[in-house]
Amino acid sequence: MAMDFNKFTEKAQEMLVISQGIIQRYQNSQLDTDHLLLAMLEQPDGTVPKVLQEAGVDTIALAGAVKKSIERMPKVTGGAASRQAQIYPTPAAQRVLAELCGQIAQRMGDQYIATEHILLAIMEEGSSAGAKTLRDFGITKEKVEQAVSKVRGGQPITDPSAEGQYQALAKYSRDLTQLAREGKLDPVIGRD
Repeated sequence: MAMDFNKFTEKAQEMLVISQGIIQRYQNSQLDTDHLLLAMLEQPDGTVPKVLQEAGVDTIALAGAVKKSIERMPKVTGGAASRQAQIYPTPAAQRVLAELCGQIAQRMGDQYIATEHILLAIMEEGSSAGAKTLRDFGITKEKVEQAVSKVRGGQPITDPSAEGQYQALAKYSRDLTQLAREGKLDPVIGRD
């Protein structure tokens, strides 16, 4: 694969490592878009689950459907499975990782490729099992792009650790306006 992994965010690189673990777990011989999709869904503190939840997707049901799809893929068994060192991408995964996600990042004005770019690239590729599963769940590119914009808060990706910073404000602060709307603020005593 002719990819520059230095152009991937830390979370995107971590996701690729997780996808290799998934390949070994399911004893598959090739990296496909399903492996990428499941890796994004299983990623701790990942952006893709937040994006998909924002888009109204049941991520647990989606992960279950992706796992079923992976289980149907050809398996490598016996001694070859334990010695398997080289993992080859399918043409769809190759196109997603080497071509489409970079184009999407560029279109969005980002300097690094993040997991949400890979998700959008799977959707744009369109013919893979991962793309079909996303369509089956009614996930459209428009919904994902809107959710990405909301989760990111309009921040471009300008450094490799950008994904970890998206929701820092929400994580480390309290929205007093929202709490007031919900009637969860303590009343102020002595104010006229």
